[in-house]
Amino acid sequence: MNKEEVLRQSRKDNKYMDEREESFYHTSFSWGVIAMMSLAALFGIASAVRGGSIAGYSAIFWAYWAASSIYQYKNLKKKAYLVLGIIGTLIVSWYIYLFFIGR
Repeated sequence: MNKEEVLRQSRKDNKYMDEREESFYHTSFSWGVIAMMSLAALFGIASAVRGGSIAGYSAIFWAYWAASSIYQYKNLKKKAYLVLGIIGTLIVSWYIYLFFIGR
């Protein structure tokens, strides 16, 4: 492949974003998760201090953990991620149960 063919293929493959934009795009999701988890923790703590349930906020955290671990297992095929995904799924299921029964 000559230089022009490589450039043409690169432009075709990166039609919507260049590598820099793609890096920022993916990093933005990390920051979004940090913000979401921080708010869930803050609201969970406030709810616990007021005598309320933290089940809903805990379910949000564990759903993220489980989904992230399962995605990593799917792509990296490391059994540790599968184990973490299964554990996270069981925990989130428990918190969803607690949330709907009002505890």
